[in-house]
Amino acid sequence: MVEIVWDSGGAATCSAPSGARLHIGTGEPWAPEDLLAAAVSASVMQTFLTAALDARVAVLGYVASAALTVREDARPAVGVRACITVASGVTPAVVTALCQHARRTAPVSRMLASTTLTVSADVEVLTGAPA
Repeated sequence: MVEIVWDSGGAATCSAPSGARLHIGTGEPWAPEDLLAAAVSASVMQTFLTAALDARVAVLGYVASAALTVREDARPAVGVRACITVASGVTPAVVTALCQHARRTAPVSRMLASTTLTVSADVEVLTGAPA
């Protein structure tokens, strides 16, 4: 469970069960929309890495950016763009399939069923890297 405590104006402090704190809202480093995009991206990443491990795909690196788009005339959308480095012998098609599996099954993305979620990846295969 997280706790949100109003500080002043439109700002608040969010505390995690671990005791970690984030300052969110007006004039603070994090907006609620940033936290939602981060939650989606982290959930997709964890689901991808679990699926890759199960498929015996050697992931050597993973970095992603995520953005939330909210328009009055359309459903909200979250876009996750990942750059994934894998060992030689793994095809980009396998990585793309794992990304799409993560998009469909990640817990946070399932909770946001009415939101459009896209996941795309640039795949780098390191030739000669141990699997």
